[in-house]
Amino acid sequence: MRVSRVVPVPRLCFVWAKAYVKGFHSCDSLLTLWAFVLYSMMILNFAKSTACGHRVMSTLCAWEPDPDFPHRAPLRVKLFNLLLPLFMFSWNAIGIHWARLSTAPQVPRLVCQEESQGVIDAILAFATVNIALTVFMFLNIVGLAYFFRMLLRMGVVQSSKAAPEGSLEASTEKVTAEAAKLADSPQCPICLEDFSDADESQEISRSQTMRKSPPHLDSLQSLPECTSKLSTVVRCKCHLQFFGRVLMAGVFWEFQIACCHEGP
Repeated sequence: MRVSRVVPVPRLCFVWAKAYVKGFHSCDSLLTLWAFVLYSMMILNFAKSTACGHRVMSTLCAWEPDPDFPHRAPLRVKLFNLLLPLFMFSWNAIGIHWARLSTAPQVPRLVCQEESQGVIDAILAFATVNIALTVFMFLNIVGLAYFFRMLLRMGVVQSSKAAPEGSLEASTEKVTAEAAKLADSPQCPICLEDFSDADESQEISRSQTMRKSPPHLDSLQSLPECTSKLSTVVRCKCHLQFFGRVLMAGVFWEFQIACCHEGP
């Protein structure tokens, strides 16, 4: 991967240097500006990896990592470390846009007509490869499976392995609040309030009761593993309000908290 990054850079630098000496700055000032900023960011990225760069970053962020007691960096340090990759990603996209709109080949000058197309091609190749590598690295860091699982929970994509409609109702049985009161814990595991006669619950085949889940559960192939530890979770105001606060993965978080409160 490092080789793929290194190979285009010398060629691009050579083309730009040759064109700039011959006066390419008068052909397209935007592309010249893009190249100048790109070189500056490369130098900054290299300087940041040196010992002096680490000291400068520690001074700017007012945080010095302790090698004897390692702990997570504060939010300001994480944001500062994200600034350069985000800027480079945006700057590469801007370079592609400027290169496609460049009118340098039509400038009535010999140097522009001879060198401009090579510079434009170099910018397009360099920026496209860097954007593709950035996306590839992001997917490898985050994890492709986790990325698609997050999209599935948010409803952006749909799974063909989703449970058929009515699976939850077919495998559960409604019970009354009176039956829930006779269980191990006759109180809501979240708000610890007693169940009322208006509350509704469902009984699992293992003779355990759980709250009827919202439509988000239709996109899941099976219930979370921790539901097997639940003894009683009844639908009440507390559960409805809690789920409303956690939209992306409310099912998992609610079950997890219920497991922590109820135990096996």
